[in-house]
Amino acid sequence: MINLEPQDLKETPVDIATFITDPNYLGSVFSDIYPYWKDVLQDVYANPLRSKYTDVVLAGCLGAGRTTAAVVGFLYDLYILTLVKDPHSKWCLFPKTPLNLALVIKGDYSPLIDMVFDALSVSPYFKSILLGDVATLQENMFPNHIGIVLATTKHFYLGRAILGAIFELDTDDGREVKSDTDMESYYDSCHRRMVTRFMGDEGIVPCHMWVVTSAQGLLTNFFKDRIDYYRDDDRKFVAEPSIWDVQAFKGIYCGDTFVVCVDGGTGKPRIIHEKEIGEALLHGRILRVPVEYRADFNQDAYGFLVDLAGIPVENPKPKRPGLVYREENFDLSVFFNNPVEISRATLYGIGLIFAFILGVIYGMYGV
Repeated sequence: MINLEPQDLKETPVDIATFITDPNYLGSVFSDIYPYWKDVLQDVYANPLRSKYTDVVLAGCLGAGRTTAAVVGFLYDLYILTLVKDPHSKWCLFPKTPLNLALVIKGDYSPLIDMVFDALSVSPYFKSILLGDVATLQENMFPNHIGIVLATTKHFYLGRAILGAIFELDTDDGREVKSDTDMESYYDSCHRRMVTRFMGDEGIVPCHMWVVTSAQGLLTNFFKDRIDYYRDDDRKFVAEPSIWDVQAFKGIYCGDTFVVCVDGGTGKPRIIHEKEIGEALLHGRILRVPVEYRADFNQDAYGFLVDLAGIPVENPKPKRPGLVYREENFDLSVFFNNPVEISRATLYGIGLIFAFILGVIYGMYGV
């Protein structure tokens, strides 16, 4: 939060660890969140009243629980916001200005919406301050005109006081999604409005911009052009865990590892010996990987790095570009220098013509 002092609040907030585990807050919903994310959230909220981060990017491997972690952080921002005695005076706004936290999703629907609403509906603290029988996320859900809204258009932010947001940049369930151009516009619009209205000293803003993506998503979405800068920015928090980072607490690994060298995005990832590590560090990144994943690495090194190690590295030999695979078409690229496809109907027609020519030849020459 931005420059909040104890006298700005109605009561002293609980720390993030208590917020996660105490049944009065999120204990009955998210108490089993992975320890890795508890540590990340502890870093983000080392001081609940003055987090130095404006953006928190949760990327990395598949199945890491990024969305859950983002929702917990988002709700902790909401919790602190509801404790401010007079937020409109604090941030120099008209008394009835809606104070919104936004959910920005790629499609028309996301499980993210249900996660947020279900948590609000179960948490005794949030239930106690909900205004009326609220059935959906909306403005003015809480005292002081505080609410949660779903960003639906590029112009959604006009005239609104947006203090924080979650941006969902990946989907994998086949639903129709907004373009990356749209999502980039949403992100930049929200960021600009937060900064111009609420930025205090050291660039701190009232709440956080949570970005939920993955190493796989970073290969295709607009954030791939920003992530390198964010890693080097002290005001941005970037978490990119591997699957063995987030599942270490399960005790499923024997402790033995093998060493993988990822050559600066150009050379093929390879397993190296311990004695090669010093030289390899000059050219790329070194990973110590549990031996339980050696078969996965051997089968598909690039897929392993993206999906399990959480590293957004592109395969230098992707499928041949320009070829559109369709069930009703045949791929003839193996016979030509360039990708070629032909429809079943065309192939059938060519077959009839060829059969007719053979028939004529047979009739004329008897061969």
